[in-house]
Amino acid sequence: MSTASGTRRGPGRPPLADNEQTKSRILAVALRAFAEQGYEGVSVRSVADQSAVTPATVTYHFPGKDELYRAACIEAVDRAYAALAAATQA
Repeated sequence: MSTASGTRRGPGRPPLADNEQTKSRILAVALRAFAEQGYEGVSVRSVADQSAVTPATVTYHFPGKDELYRAACIEAVDRAYAALAAATQA
């Protein structure tokens, strides 16, 4: 496979792939989707599509829909605590 510069890269994931950024993007999309559509209304495929990744990438970071939901719930609680802490310090 040639890149735009004409050099050939080896097989596998590009070296500059940012797993944490991808995971955060997936989690943000999932959090919004679960909040808007509920657990039953969300699929791993829909989260993948909205995150611009494959379903395999979603399951790499979150092994199943249950784990994705748990992570989204934890993220929501963490955000709520952060907002509360910021509000009480102001």
